[in-house]
Order: sequence, then structure tokens, then C-alpha cells
Amino acid sequence: MLRSFAAQGIGNAQGAFDRTLEYIKGREQFDRKIAGFKVVQHKIADMVTKIELARLITYKAALARDNQKNDGTLSAMAKVTAA
Repeated sequence: MLRSFAAQGIGNAQGAFDRTLEYIKGREQFDRKIAGFKVVQHKIADMVTKIELARLITYKAALARDNQKNDGTLSAMAKVTAA
């Protein structure tokens, strides 16, 4: 059950990231696209890292479940990371 919450959180995060990427590619400040600013690039890199981390922990928890090695700790980690 926790894995489904984690998967939903990952989907929400990915959707938010996709919309953010669209926005920064279109928004201009000081006659430049804000996607070109280092601070924005660092925030995007941080978002991608967190989404990928949540995805990998969720996959690991799901794989453990598929192999009948249900680990509540992994499931909880997936939920916390994806929330």
C-alpha cells in the first residue's frame, strides 16, 4: 500500500517538474530566459535528483515485494521520499 502512495507522489512530482520546465523555458527576466540563470538550473537539478531518488527507492521496494521479501522499511522510505 505504501508503494502506491509513493508512486502517486512520484507522478505528482513529475507533473510539477514538467510544468516547471515549460514555465522556465518561456519566462524572461532581464531580457533572458530564466532557464539560463544558474540558480534556476541548480533548482531544476535538485528537483530531478529528488524525483529520481524517490523513483529508485520505490522501484526497489516494489521489487522486494515482487520477490516476496516484503520490507516495511523500504516501503516507508519510498513513501517519505516521494511525499
